[in-house]
Amino acid sequence: MPLVSITQAAKMADLSRPYFHEAYVRTGKISVNREDSKKPKIDTSELIRVFGELKPVQEDILQDDRLHDTEQTQTDISLKLELERLKAENEGLKKLSDERLTRLSEKDSLLSEKNMEISHYRERIQGLEARYDRLLEGKENVSIPVQVGFWQRLKSVFNL
Repeated sequence: MPLVSITQAAKMADLSRPYFHEAYVRTGKISVNREDSKKPKIDTSELIRVFGELKPVQEDILQDDRLHDTEQTQTDISLKLELERLKAENEGLKKLSDERLTRLSEKDSLLSEKNMEISHYRERIQGLEARYDRLLEGKENVSIPVQVGFWQRLKSVFNL
């Protein structure tokens, strides 16, 4: 693929030259061919790798854009970098929110299980209370098993 200057690459990516240089060249997101130390070049395949489809650039537009690029303020660059930082922060917060929702869902299901367990024990206690009331009223007989000792069991085995 052909090599283009940083200015041409910025225009193909539809970005200003200072922002392109600050955000992509300095950070190493795009590799630069520095065979000629005074004029670094960028392979268009690198641009396609990073940006996808590229915008065609004409030479006469490049001349006008060079003048415009010099007027680009540092504030614009810092605002664009701040926007990227905020987007990354937003993504992190979305992930954190998703994790918390997952944990909240797990806790909700655990709470539901515990509530079912509590209602089971509540029903069991109510049944025992009802039985206790019947026993106190004398409506239900209680059979208490009599313990049989060793010698009595031995006598019953040998019919003595």
